[in-house]
Amino acid sequence: MPNVDLKPLHTDEVKDVEQGKKPKQLWGAYEVAAEGHDLQYFKDLLAQHEVDMREEAAAAEAAAEEKAAKAEKKKSAKKSKATVSDDDTEMMDDDADPEAEEEGAKKPKSTKKRKKDAESDGEGGKVGLGR
Repeated sequence: MPNVDLKPLHTDEVKDVEQGKKPKQLWGAYEVAAEGHDLQYFKDLLAQHEVDMREEAAAAEAAAEEKAAKAEKKKSAKKSKATVSDDDTEMMDDDADPEAEEEGAKKPKSTKKRKKDAESDGEGGKVGLGR
């Protein structure tokens, strides 16, 4: 809106305005204007808002640092567990029977057949070519 179209707003006029279809933020601004505060009130309000925003940003930054520290701690804990597990298996290798180890190391095959398995079973050929 150009500055030429703006007109001064008097507190008497603001008190008589009905809400109608005005957005909540605009209606809130009308209510504050109707209270008739001086300029210092608004300067203090802006200064307080700036302080609140800084505190909020500092709290968010501290939370992010704390989250990163927890993630790093988890990561280091997993690494230490992995190195301990590796050491344990090396010790077991010396004492354990090699055949028993192979049986324990084998993972059970999945029961779900893959396309590759189906082709090797003799069902081969490409399905869905429409020939």
